[in-house]
Amino acid sequence: MSKQKIHRKDLSIIKRNIEVDCVVIDNKAINLTPVPHGNIGNYCTHDDCESCGKEFKKNYTYEKLCGDCHSKKIISRYNELELVEWDGETPLVIFNDDQYFFNEDDIIAYCEDSECQPSDLMLVVCTTSNLSQIDFDHWIDEVHEEWEPSTELIAKLKEFNEFLAQESSNTWFEGKKRVTLDLEVPNE
Repeated sequence: MSKQKIHRKDLSIIKRNIEVDCVVIDNKAINLTPVPHGNIGNYCTHDDCESCGKEFKKNYTYEKLCGDCHSKKIISRYNELELVEWDGETPLVIFNDDQYFFNEDDIIAYCEDSECQPSDLMLVVCTTSNLSQIDFDHWIDEVHEEWEPSTELIAKLKEFNEFLAQESSNTWFEGKKRVTLDLEVPNE
């Protein structure tokens, strides 16, 4: 059974009274009953696009843009990224997605499955994270206020933090640089 189409312009807002428990303090009524509030957008199945004004069917209650304007916004954000040449080794990810590629073969296989060309993909160079540094605030709850770390502890912690700075978590994230590829998927 499909839901009835509901658009905010088709809804009429009416005034209603509700009873709430209150107390009066210094001649001010303090509300003790939680009063639920509603956002009319949560009940609409259709809305007008904030960008072009065209009516669209909402998939999520918070949507404000039609599919075309949403796609244009994503493409615009992608095109604002700096364009760089791919080194052929750093992993890539599709912009605003979780599809990662670790080599050219991954990209070609994905394009074959998706029936597209690598040039159709909005690819972004990935960045990796390093492990967080440790400072003396780590132990703030375990020592007294006037505690001073020993010279040896300061040296060891510095050495350990230098080690951490060189360690990778091997976790990849979408970076802020886009690439285009000159790869072609062979026709079968």
